[in-house]
Amino acid sequence: MIVFDFCGVLGEWPTPADRAGLERLAGRAGEEFWADYWCHRPPYDIGALTDEEYWARVAPAASVSALVEADTAAWVRLRPEALTLVDQLPGPKAILSNAPARLAHAIDTAPWAGRFAHRVFSADVGVAKPHARAYRALCERLGTAPDEIVFVDDRLENVVAAEAEGLRAVHFTDFPTLKTALRTVLR
Repeated sequence: MIVFDFCGVLGEWPTPADRAGLERLAGRAGEEFWADYWCHRPPYDIGALTDEEYWARVAPAASVSALVEADTAAWVRLRPEALTLVDQLPGPKAILSNAPARLAHAIDTAPWAGRFAHRVFSADVGVAKPHARAYRALCERLGTAPDEIVFVDDRLENVVAAEAEGLRAVHFTDFPTLKTALRTVLR
């Protein structure tokens, strides 16, 4: 089975306009805002912080609902070439992504989500990549051995961690390179 990370592989990274919109809604901008955004993201991604708790730490004077909506929209945008590649690949596919509950729900209910037999998110399993338990939870959910999975991620530390757990892994840089790497790995 081929398992894709979402953000940074299937999904686009937030654009400068997305980031500016979040800063505007947060009433904060620049390095300090983004330091708080990323500092508190790991516990948010695994469900240890609610939307309200996370955004109270990042933008305490702002509207939580507006920030959640804008943040989710910034991360859920699918790369145009992603589904073309997915549709060309044999066998079932899955997603393993670090995502807070609202983003996980948005991905899980997207019109294209049915192309993926399984969708596993950090908020659902309580652990995020690159922790070894994330890959073990994936194998458990898929009901398969690690060596039967080809995992694709844009973050090298996640690829290395997946390989340490016995998964075959590919470091994503772009779609042409990924196609070549998958042909080799899937032989």
